Amino acid sequence: MNRYLILLNIYACCFIVSSCSSEWLDKKPDQKIAMITSIDDLQALLDNHGVMNSNTPYMGELSLPYYTIKEGELEQLSTPDRNTYMWKNDLYEGYDPIVDWDWNYRKIFYANVVLHELDRFPVDDVSKNTRSAALFFRAWANYHLVQLFCQGFDRTTAHSVLGLPIKTTADIHDIPQRSSLLETYQHIVDDLQESLYHHVDIQGSNLIRPNASAIRALLSKVFLLMGDYEKSLHQAEAIIKNTNAALLDYKQLDETAKYPFSLFNNEVIFHASILPTNAMTVSRLLINQEFYDSYDDFDLRKKLFFRHEGDGTLRFKGSYCESDEYFSGITLGEIYLIAAECNVRIGKGDKGVEFLMDFLRKRYERVDQLQLRTDKLALLKAVIEERKKELVLRGLGWGDLKRYNLEEDLAMPIVRSLSGQIIEMPANDNRYTMPIPEKVVKLSGLVQNIR
Repeated sequence: MNRYLILLNIYACCFIVSSCSSEWLDKKPDQKIAMITSIDDLQALLDNHGVMNSNTPYMGELSLPYYTIKEGELEQLSTPDRNTYMWKNDLYEGYDPIVDWDWNYRKIFYANVVLHELDRFPVDDVSKNTRSAALFFRAWANYHLVQLFCQGFDRTTAHSVLGLPIKTTADIHDIPQRSSLLETYQHIVDDLQESLYHHVDIQGSNLIRPNASAIRALLSKVFLLMGDYEKSLHQAEAIIKNTNAALLDYKQLDETAKYPFSLFNNEVIFHASILPTNAMTVSRLLINQEFYDSYDDFDLRKKLFFRHEGDGTLRFKGSYCESDEYFSGITLGEIYLIAAECNVRIGKGDKGVEFLMDFLRKRYERVDQLQLRTDKLALLKAVIEERKKELVLRGLGWGDLKRYNLEEDLAMPIVRSLSGQIIEMPANDNRYTMPIPEKVVKLSGLVQNIR
């Protein structure tokens, strides 16, 4: 199996069309790549959490205006990290590899290998569940890619703007061009619906494997990005009614602990973590005072998520990884906020408030001081504000800003202080869409994003 994994990593290099010379594309895959003897071998590929659950994208999070990197430390970052933080037009300046692209296409490669090899085995509950997991992980990777490397989803234009190159085979010679954005999202939805169809509940509580709640949760998240609030709500409410997960009561946690949240705690539906880079260390990525001050004094997250250092800086300690690694999986708390937002958006404000208050009772010392206005826009903004505060450093904020920017009442510029000057990026600026890595464009002929 180790030899097989080594070969997979070699061919993944070709698959992502990034870190390999063009000569690699003329080579035929070693016959050993097909030497799989059991479905357990295939499941082991999907259980390789260092590939499948780790290394979710960080560039969007690094771009958010809620964090600060000391100016003296910017020069210590890689070129892409420094330029991403500074919202530069040319992010890469010829730098290679671009890991947010590469690691996600590596996940897709692993998933496609599993889906291809499964056809050699009889169909039973074990093979169905492995197929379900592979489809989920392919959708999981595309879900992250589309938020970084494509425009926000606008139903009126999604059929005509560019999406992702959709990879459905493990053939390194197959180099698809970019689909439409609508086709990309439909591909993700189709994978998840098929994943749910094949899922068999035989794996217990292993949170690095997708269970039915995780599949539904990702569907809900995708429909939210698409603005299909009825479908997003349907999935969210199904999870809340049937999941084994439970909201953590933050009043029961120790705010003085170095890491207040335990790994694989009861609120986690699916476990994943953000790619660690020098720019994203907790000692370097500091919390803005303004963002910290947005938390009410009765909000328990203010002390559980952040700590004051002796030098006056604010640092994050609230990861569900129980470490300095940033959690980027799915929690029941996020699902409650989706249910609240979708209810408000479809005109069921009372129901939205019900979900929101059920959630906030687990986050605030008390909720009697909260004043929620009942008009739709104010209530929507209240839910969005809670979402921003709850999902800090989870890899979700950039996608949220892109979808808010498509709405006149929610769009707003983001600003950052740099070298004593304020720089601003307007809503819907082309820089919200990251460029495809330059070597990928050169070797594959993909159409580049306009910056």
